[in-house]
Amino acid sequence: MDEGGHQKRGPVSINVLLATAVKFLSRAAEAESLDDLQKLLTNDIRCIIEFDRCLLVAHLGRKSRFVAANNAPSLDMKSKFNAEVRDLARSLAHQQDLLFIAQGKDLPEALTDRSKGDLGPRVQSFMRLSGCNQVLVVPLVHLKKIYAHLICEFFGENAPKKESVQVLKATAPVLASILGEKWILNEKPRLSSIMAADSLVSSLSPTRVAYLFLVSFIGAVICFVLFLAPFDFMVGGEAEVTPQVKHFAFCKMDGLVEKVLVREGSPVEEGETLAIIDSRELDHQIQTAQREFDILTKEMVILKDGAGEEPAKLAQAELAGLKRRNKWKELAYLESQREFLNISAPATGTAVTKDVDSLVGKRFLAGQPFCEIARHGEVEADIQVPENRVSYVRPGQDVRLFLNTNPTRGYRLKLEEISPKAEAHPRLGNVYRARARFLTAPPREILVGMKGVGKIRAANATLWFVIHQRLKEQWNRLSLHF
Repeated sequence: MDEGGHQKRGPVSINVLLATAVKFLSRAAEAESLDDLQKLLTNDIRCIIEFDRCLLVAHLGRKSRFVAANNAPSLDMKSKFNAEVRDLARSLAHQQDLLFIAQGKDLPEALTDRSKGDLGPRVQSFMRLSGCNQVLVVPLVHLKKIYAHLICEFFGENAPKKESVQVLKATAPVLASILGEKWILNEKPRLSSIMAADSLVSSLSPTRVAYLFLVSFIGAVICFVLFLAPFDFMVGGEAEVTPQVKHFAFCKMDGLVEKVLVREGSPVEEGETLAIIDSRELDHQIQTAQREFDILTKEMVILKDGAGEEPAKLAQAELAGLKRRNKWKELAYLESQREFLNISAPATGTAVTKDVDSLVGKRFLAGQPFCEIARHGEVEADIQVPENRVSYVRPGQDVRLFLNTNPTRGYRLKLEEISPKAEAHPRLGNVYRARARFLTAPPREILVGMKGVGKIRAANATLWFVIHQRLKEQWNRLSLHF
């Protein structure tokens, strides 16, 4: 005997008890109805644990109720005892731990559990009405859901044995699953017809079998296409052909444009004159400098001729000569500026500046660009990627370019870089510019300014991934209105 008064059993007794529990579980699983199982749980479970009376309260169907008691074919629903058990059942609805309460006696440490809320007082009230000395409450829990509770009452000196309680606790999850199955079949009798494979096959006609096979096949195809079939996830938008390297013809001196010899789209050769700066301003500066040079020359000669009578004039003549040399350098510089009157093409290509022929009469400063030249074959594509798609774009991804001039032909490109800051587009909203280069030399018919559609192969994805992303974007936008 242990300190709690429980009789100790050896390993053999435990093994026998476990074998008995297995046989009981087999009988419970073979119960034909829910009522038979409830009677089995309250009467024949005595083979596992000895008790004076056993009650079963169920919590199935979101309702706690008193369903069975041993040696009671029917329950008196109007009795005070029945009402007390129903109240206890409601208090036990969330109790997942085994509970043992005794009156006036120390509890075995392994069977003791602290009650929660009003459960302890409710059990004590039940024990006073029942007249029992000890109560063991065993929860039937399956998948963390409480299906029922077994309430075992003990009168007098009778007490549950520790080994029996342990075996009953171990079999409780299996009993809970069996009880749940019987309850489902009791509530939905039609489900019993599909539990056996032969019943299912015999109830299906050939037409229905063919229909089910067709539906299953279509469902499998839809699931494969939605969740398994990979395809290229394309990102992109409007695209435009732009120069790969920008070549500008610069003005090398200040002045007004007198003539423009090219038009937008005109082919030009390297060194070809594109425009001529008006030379009248330069001619006036040269004539002015020439007159000042002639005056300084005459002044120097006169001062040298008079130096014999006045030695001081010799120093003045030297000063006039120094000014004459500076003016000569200025005159030479102005004369050299004539070669910069012509604005030449820096490379062979096409003039792409819009309305370049309308720049006649406009004043340019030295170093200011006059016209842009695009080399033949040195072109790339700028693709406008919407802001909500730029996270999928990475340098090195493959790009297909479809120009409006030939929308059926796709040109292969490689993504080089992405602009770090979005630009506001009046129709597309915020867009990032992705720059892509041709993998091979582009044909000469591809010109700067051509527009089309650029498709960037972002990754392999499934159709569900794309739909899921679209739905999340729409939800985020919709949530801004709340």
